[in-house]
Amino acid sequence: MMSHLDQNAVPGDAILLHACCHNPTGVDPNFDQWEVIAEFISERGLLPFVDCAYQGLGDGMEQDVAGLRHIADRVPEMLIASSFSKNFGIYRERVGALTIIAKTTEQLQSTKGAAETVIRSNYSMPPSHGARAVATVLASPELSSIWTNELDEMRWRISDMRNALKQKLQERQITSDLSFLTDQKGMFSYTGFSREAVETLRQDYGIYMADDGRINVAGLSANNLDAVAVGFARILS
Repeated sequence: MMSHLDQNAVPGDAILLHACCHNPTGVDPNFDQWEVIAEFISERGLLPFVDCAYQGLGDGMEQDVAGLRHIADRVPEMLIASSFSKNFGIYRERVGALTIIAKTTEQLQSTKGAAETVIRSNYSMPPSHGARAVATVLASPELSSIWTNELDEMRWRISDMRNALKQKLQERQITSDLSFLTDQKGMFSYTGFSREAVETLRQDYGIYMADDGRINVAGLSANNLDAVAVGFARILS
């Protein structure tokens, strides 16, 4: 990735990054790698645009934005797109926020005005009830504590499902590298299955995933784990 950026990125380019739980791959930089990315962005004069859609579903609320915050400390300008669709479980409400970091107050106001123009032509005025629900929770220490505990439980469940599927496949004598299941983070995992393999799983086993082999780990449960392991074992063997 860094080799590609070094060859192609020019000053003034925007660079789109996922803060955590990369979709579709589930592959995240570690903090040492975030430091390298931040240094490159700063030296090359790029505008980081960070998509923070899954905070709390990787390693934790604070850990998941450590790289994002490191970049924010190093650059004069930055855009951060936050979403509460996943970590608040309100996907249909499309609640989120755009954070703008600018060099000066004047530039901030100009950028805000440009953003408002785009908003007006795009969706004009969003419904407010979802945002108010989020604001109510975040403003209350008691409700925030309940929410973070529930988010922790969901993160642990996703991690448990990753480990359980890996174990089920190992029990079936699968010797392929299964590290993608436990090394990747968040809701999604990139299996590397071909389109033909995906079609086989769909037709023969009733297992559905994106054509590029991406699976939603949150869709696994104790009720379907064995069935998924059987289908995956067929492909991996």
